Amino acid sequence: MAKAGRVACCVPFCRRTIAHAKLQAAHGLDGIEANEWICGNHWRNVSTLVRRLYSIRKRHYRELLSAERPAYVRHVNHIWSVCRKQAIERAAGI
Repeated sequence: MAKAGRVACCVPFCRRTIAHAKLQAAHGLDGIEANEWICGNHWRNVSTLVRRLYSIRKRHYRELLSAERPAYVRHVNHIWSVCRKQAIERAAGI
């Protein structure tokens, strides 16, 4: 369990945490609160292709007009769920 004001890595049994403010500044998108995090050790388990796609989509999100952003959020969140799934599965050896 993470301390107050900290967010734990979303991989089960990983003890790494990050300050919520630091996470929001680094990974949060405008209007979307970052509440999940994958530590560096487990982020390396995510395939390069998916990591690159997530990075590109986040950049595109920041470049969109504010009226177009709500429809794009679902797409970015889906890619994040794929990242999370790969990190958890590969940490478990699946």
